Amino acid sequence: MRAKKIMAALLAMAFSATALTTAMAAAPSAYDGQPYESVGYTSDDPDGEINLAVIANGKVDIVGDAMYIKGSVYSNDTIYVGNGAGNKVDGLFISGVKGMWDYKTPGDGASEDQYRYGYIHVDDDHQMTTNAYSTTLDYEGAILDTETSFECSYTPYDIPEIANYVDYANGNQYYPGAVTVSEDTHYGTFDIGGAGLIIDTTDGDVTVVIDKLNSTANNPQIVVRGGNHAKVYISDYAMYGTSQPNIALALTNENVNVWDWRGTQNSDNYAQEYFDILNDPDQIDLFINTSFNEVDLNNSKIAANIYSNADKLTISGGGKYLGNVTSGADDFTITGGATYVEGTVCVPNADAKVVDSGTLFGQLHTDTLTINGTGRIIWKEDKGVQAAEKEEPTEEPVVTEEPVITEEPTPEPTEEPTPEPTKVPLPDGDEIVLEGGYAYIFGDEPEVDENGVPYVNMSPERNVSREELCAMVMRMIDQEYDTRGKSYPVTSKISDYAGAWYERGFAYMVSAGAFDDVDEVWLGAVTRGEVAKLITFGLNLDASRAEETGFADVEGNPYKPYIEIMYGYGYMNGRDDGFAPDDYMTRAEFCQMFNNIIGRTEMGLETADGQIITPETYSIADIDNSWARDAMLKATSAYDQDGYVNLTLRHDNIRNVLDNYDSQIDY
Repeated sequence: MRAKKIMAALLAMAFSATALTTAMAAAPSAYDGQPYESVGYTSDDPDGEINLAVIANGKVDIVGDAMYIKGSVYSNDTIYVGNGAGNKVDGLFISGVKGMWDYKTPGDGASEDQYRYGYIHVDDDHQMTTNAYSTTLDYEGAILDTETSFECSYTPYDIPEIANYVDYANGNQYYPGAVTVSEDTHYGTFDIGGAGLIIDTTDGDVTVVIDKLNSTANNPQIVVRGGNHAKVYISDYAMYGTSQPNIALALTNENVNVWDWRGTQNSDNYAQEYFDILNDPDQIDLFINTSFNEVDLNNSKIAANIYSNADKLTISGGGKYLGNVTSGADDFTITGGATYVEGTVCVPNADAKVVDSGTLFGQLHTDTLTINGTGRIIWKEDKGVQAAEKEEPTEEPVVTEEPVITEEPTPEPTEEPTPEPTKVPLPDGDEIVLEGGYAYIFGDEPEVDENGVPYVNMSPERNVSREELCAMVMRMIDQEYDTRGKSYPVTSKISDYAGAWYERGFAYMVSAGAFDDVDEVWLGAVTRGEVAKLITFGLNLDASRAEETGFADVEGNPYKPYIEIMYGYGYMNGRDDGFAPDDYMTRAEFCQMFNNIIGRTEMGLETADGQIITPETYSIADIDNSWARDAMLKATSAYDQDGYVNLTLRHDNIRNVLDNYDSQIDY
């Protein structure tokens, strides 16, 4: 134990403050909360202020295609726009020095007229083209003033000394059970699996220091209970028994189902209000470093303010992060389809990168920025920005005699014809019939218990997500019609999800017309009404089969036509208190609907040689007490032509094969 304490002290020294506060140079005060008119522009924005999405001390490079920035961009150096296509900025480019707006670089044939001082106005259609900025300038002149409130600084943190030292702890919600801590505690090593550590702040603030966090399962989770403040210091972390540093860590309040948390942005116009949407990340602070001096928060789900002394900080792998990020890192990256950071990012020393469909909902304060690969930074839109009109001299009015006005008789009003009601789009009815011998549903990512035995959660009461639904519809069609090699175009509606395991399902649904009425497909929970629409389009159901449901809560619902089609087919039925079209569909309900679609509702749970199928057959850990136990077992089974469960057929079509997925444990 003495050796452990010495190691803890050394780790604390390694991650303590060793440098002075670092701060970025500030943007000119003329832009700080000032109205557009003060710098020669007018705007119909409600607040009439310039909304800076990016504040950079060094240069800003916007390269590649299909980048999107909502808000204005300030650089104390130059702003470089590459020769790409489909880039979009809802705001101004503001350069404290010369800004270059072309694909050429100094020494590469760039002439003086390709440099511009001060403000550059984006065209009304918000499309950035190289020619526009090498020849056109809306406003000349720059205000170089360094006094402003736009500042971003970082002071390396010290790990606090805590008298209550625990050499080793093992917390696993399944076995031996979670560890609950309600006082300041320093752990030498903490082995965690599932929701293995509960920080109870009911009676006051709690600080927890962990020298080494070992993940014993794929979903380590720290939850905070109570309404007071929690601070969590993690010096080093890894998968148990390996040197792999990038475990997927969950850190949220106890009332958040983190594995159902798909991101909170339904409208990027309100990204600045993220604190009120899901949780209060100001209640939790996470201080994180590794012995590699690199932090890769890969596929994590964290509702906390994040601080790191590491030289390199990467947020990746489709993770969701709700809270501010503050770091002295020299290298900061947000990367990966469906990776969201929702907060203010302060990285004053960093060469920051937002790439490969990574998204920041908030402001970025950085040294330099490179944004490419359909990266997005979404803050507050600068709408209607235009150069202020010069005041023209007014002429003296000419006085004339007022004419005599003869009052015309008021004409009788003519009745406007009643417009034809807008027809709800419906598929053409050349339906896709499924009979369903194969297995379609395999549950969540498998985990391994403390004995190395894999198990699966089906999460019956978790809401089914849009991406899960589309992937499983695609899976049904692939297995029924052997279409696994067929590709579908990845349109702009779903380009953020290129490369994700559900990309092909989304692409199929787009091609089927299921998303014709939306500009962008979002991830996350889906209502029972929308499920009816997606299945109707996905299977191209016949509208003539629609039947009245008799449920009062369906009347007036925008999904009523699709609900009645699904009801007519017998694929969806109501609940005891109505159809509940606006309630999210659970995974248990989804399995029951699937069984109705593929004809498994009346199937048995027995193999041809008499083996009875139970949750243990498929290593399923969480459906024994669910009302949908048998429905979920049927949905995850495969059947032979005689109606018996075929275990080999299921195994041969596991998720790896169906979704081109590389993480499924073969059990």
